[in-house]
Amino acid sequence: MIDLSKLNKEDLELLNKLIETKNDNIFVNSLYNTYFDYLTYLDNDEISNFNESKDIFLNSLELDLNDEYTLTKLNDYEVSNIKELDIKDYINDRYYLDIKPKEVKIKMNDNSYHLYYKYYKPFNYFLYDEIKVKDKDYKEINSLGYFNTPFKYLVLDKNDETWMSIIPHEINTMKEDISKIKGNIVVYGLGLGYFIYLASLKEDVNKIIVIEKDIEIINIFNKYLLPLFNNKSRDKIIILNDDAFSFNETKLVNNKYIANNMLINYCYIDIYHNPLDALSSYIRFIRNESTNSNITYLYWIEDSIICYIRRIIISIFEEALSSYDDKDYIDNDDYLNNFINKLYFYLKTLTYTSFNDVISLLSKESIKNICKNF
Repeated sequence: MIDLSKLNKEDLELLNKLIETKNDNIFVNSLYNTYFDYLTYLDNDEISNFNESKDIFLNSLELDLNDEYTLTKLNDYEVSNIKELDIKDYINDRYYLDIKPKEVKIKMNDNSYHLYYKYYKPFNYFLYDEIKVKDKDYKEINSLGYFNTPFKYLVLDKNDETWMSIIPHEINTMKEDISKIKGNIVVYGLGLGYFIYLASLKEDVNKIIVIEKDIEIINIFNKYLLPLFNNKSRDKIIILNDDAFSFNETKLVNNKYIANNMLINYCYIDIYHNPLDALSSYIRFIRNESTNSNITYLYWIEDSIICYIRRIIISIFEEALSSYDDKDYIDNDDYLNNFINKLYFYLKTLTYTSFNDVISLLSKESIKNICKNF
């Protein structure tokens, strides 16, 4: 088992406080999920102002809003700090200004696709950006926002389920990485082409090699979206039907795409939907980064993925305080449980003489280094 016997009373109090924060993070996140579930059943066409929407939001959480402890938690996590977003920032985004496909229904083999527009209703709340982490205590703050007028966004449904969309969250969580890239780029995951279009508009981006496993998505993109890109953008883009892992591990060698000896400067990974779904892909890519040490790898929603892994690490220490030991971490076929088990045995090899030894594991860079050695 993990040996925490050298931690003094103050260290243990700090560790328990960290565990409490982790549990609060999970609880507050569940509140947002409760609201979003509630929203799907709500006929809210008549909501006309912020106060009405805020009352609906808080009532949907089913909390005692007269309880001082509950109010303190809501305040600590800025749950009521809901931001009105400027719709012009999104309708004037270059993708939405330039790429305006017509609605179309597509039948391919056994799959039915629908490319069309959905709407955020006025005063409906949604998450619009990455989780923000307060470094000192690792409190996770979600970014909740709304528009005061309807917002139209592009969607691709597959068999009546939303498969891809270009929403404010997507736009905001890609903005920083788009600002960083230059030179020759490999993008894993085509989507509806938001990232590659914004990248193609940059003068310092030369070529964009897109790796997409799903030939149907490529065909839809090539027929209905790529023709709307300007000529200069289209000339920069190469789309390959290939597996992301296979391409990254066998066709990028010594920082080059070996088929044409092209030096690659950046790789951008976007082949998952959320932090849980991302875990196995993130670990596999980050573990392979060292084979192309001069390529900068960027990961969509990486901060949220790191938050998820950080929660797991803290949970392992929580279990250590509850006398969990090796027999509780037995390998199985489930990826997540297997990851937790391996992480436990890695953490067990380390020495903990103070709370600082625990907290040092939780920075973004530390977690990335742990994943690289997995």
